[in-house]
Amino acid sequence: METPDESNLSAGTTEYPGGPLRRLMRTLLPRRVRRGLAQVATRTLQNPPIGAVRFGSLRRLDPISSDWGFDRGVPIDRHYIEGFLEAERGRIRGRVLEIDTSDYTRRFGGDQVHRSDVLHLSDRLPGVTLLGDLATGEGIPEVAFDCLIVTQTLHFVFDIQGAVRTLHRILRPGGSALVTFPGLSRLTGAADGSWGSHWALTRHSAARLFGDAFPGGEVHVQSVGNVLTATAFLQGLAAEELTERELAHHDPDYELLVMVRATRKGHSSGTADAEGSGAP
Repeated sequence: METPDESNLSAGTTEYPGGPLRRLMRTLLPRRVRRGLAQVATRTLQNPPIGAVRFGSLRRLDPISSDWGFDRGVPIDRHYIEGFLEAERGRIRGRVLEIDTSDYTRRFGGDQVHRSDVLHLSDRLPGVTLLGDLATGEGIPEVAFDCLIVTQTLHFVFDIQGAVRTLHRILRPGGSALVTFPGLSRLTGAADGSWGSHWALTRHSAARLFGDAFPGGEVHVQSVGNVLTATAFLQGLAAEELTERELAHHDPDYELLVMVRATRKGHSSGTADAEGSGAP
């Protein structure tokens, strides 16, 4: 039976290919010698070789930007979020609820939106129309919204299952929640611990979480990112500093961002307006 090193040697180099030469080496050379040759070949043929990686500006203990990249351009996670909402703009219509601001509602919904609501825990932010708690649903009208825009929010809610159930409860039949979560990301929160990140979801855990809360509905989950975009995002670089090809490349092992479209079972009437829902 081959050792891992022997397998790497025969499959990963051109100097010691498989076949007759490999069998001859196994016959003539002791196992200890074969293993030593495998280790040497592995180190030599690394690309780049071990010890030759050029870190350049990345060899630092603090990120290049501590402001997520806002001070350099469009943050990389926002690039992906905005692409997601652009693709789903047809669902941003009727009565729409967004968290903290109505920026995305206005940008991607436009004339399709008949009524825009902004949810927050307090009324200190300008434009807030509803004071409520996603975890319990307190303060939020039920079966009232055609679309929910919930970006980079739910990981701050400790009772995340309760929050997702609230999303289902406040949607009208046929309405959709457009939700994003950070995957590979720095943490954020208050210095005193009064609020902060609680969860990091994957596309698999998000699919289960929303599938349980949206029985009979449609749940679509996707992720974006790769090792380069994840590295750049952790350093606080902006999307403009990467190429379109680099940003578009998808490696499912590096989920920088997880995006969910969850639609409540039923059919929307498509006639929602600012006063016609019967909900406050």
